[in-house]
Amino acid sequence: MKVKLSELKSNPFKKQISNGKLNKEIIKKIKGNMKELGLMGSLPVFKKDNQYYLVAGHHRTQALKETYGKDFQVEVTVHNYSDENVLRGMVVENLTQRTDELVEVTENLNAVRGWLKKNPACSAAEQARRKDVKDVQDAGSVRNIYAWLNKNDEVMSIGKIQEYLKVYDNLDKTLLKKSKNSLDGKEEGTIGIEEAKILARIPREDQKVMDEVLSETNLDYKQKQKLTTQYLNSPEKVQERIKKKKIGLKEIDLAIVQHNLKEKKKGKIVVQDIGQKIDNLIYALSFSISDSETNLKGVLKDISLLSKYTADMNNRQKVRIKDKLENFEELLSNLSLMMIQIQENIQKQIV
Repeated sequence: MKVKLSELKSNPFKKQISNGKLNKEIIKKIKGNMKELGLMGSLPVFKKDNQYYLVAGHHRTQALKETYGKDFQVEVTVHNYSDENVLRGMVVENLTQRTDELVEVTENLNAVRGWLKKNPACSAAEQARRKDVKDVQDAGSVRNIYAWLNKNDEVMSIGKIQEYLKVYDNLDKTLLKKSKNSLDGKEEGTIGIEEAKILARIPREDQKVMDEVLSETNLDYKQKQKLTTQYLNSPEKVQERIKKKKIGLKEIDLAIVQHNLKEKKKGKIVVQDIGQKIDNLIYALSFSISDSETNLKGVLKDISLLSKYTADMNNRQKVRIKDKLENFEELLSNLSLMMIQIQENIQKQIV
């Protein structure tokens, strides 16, 4: 059936994403493609109180209005959707088709988290259905979101969900708005996902100045990550000197040594045995993770190469690679769940 564009109202959950505002650049691109590709199919809607509401396609609707006017009639597909279906339809489209703006990705996940917290019975039932999520967690937890989001297909991994929500919860909102969902900020004045994750580890009141300090190093995100870890583990006096730009982050090792020498002479340095043991374990873990990352890249490269030859494999080779991949998948899944459990426990204990 067809309805006028003026009769279509926004998805009720849309106001939780970018305050309901649309991206002008996306609308511009759609208008450009529309001339070549046409209207690109019908719009998904649902009817409530004799009103038609969009499930998804808000940018396409606006592009149509600007091109043909609000009285233009467009083909729609009416669905008998629940609130859950409406939210899922919007979020899945946003997370699979428009992932450049990091703030939009994180706001979509936060909208899911909020809905699940308000609907604990539904979230528990959905999570229990998943074979790869063994323990039912609190409504709105990372694993709960993962189970709900990937109901019909793999939309986002559990690790990515955790990373994005951590950025959403901890990163200063002005920094989040200029963050891009890419490895590095490609445009001047933007922040890539890895730098956003780095800044989210720093206390919020210090993030803006540390964004400037890190930018001035001209290092890649891996080196910035290492320097940030050193910064967070450094004495408060050293941190203050860095924030005031009296010393550069690249000189942090020397600054810490000089500080510790002064404190040792004053007899102020006292090391607790358990504290030292934990520090040593964390220090060892940093090297272990670094080595594992190199090994993991090698594994992924091998898997990528093998994927090109599946059609040429004999049955014995197919069985062998299938077993290997299943074991590897289980290992990664268990590791991911273990890390999330540790992080959730730490988060609950932080005062």
